[in-house]
Amino acid sequence: MITAERLTAIKQYCRIDYDEDDTQLTGFAEMSDSYLAQCGITRDGHEAMYDLIVQAMVLNQYEGKCADNAAAALATVPPLVRQMVNQLKLVCAFGGAGDGNTGA
Repeated sequence: MITAERLTAIKQYCRIDYDEDDTQLTGFAEMSDSYLAQCGITRDGHEAMYDLIVQAMVLNQYEGKCADNAAAALATVPPLVRQMVNQLKLVCAFGGAGDGNTGA
């Protein structure tokens, strides 16, 4: 679910200061959330990095660079964002430093 707080952050990232496209932005964000969940990535405990990934994916979809699906959106975001996705995949699957999860 996309909260009002997350939608506001998405709009700030996309530099959108009007409400007419909120439904579309919410849909893009939900699609991105679903895609990341299917990759095994969770938001809990990784909010800042997760939200930045979703914001970048939403911006690409919103600008029409890859409006077909979330996978295409991720393929066209900057390499740094794709690296963040890979990092979160590993952390969510095996744990990270200091989280108490050894992956065992």
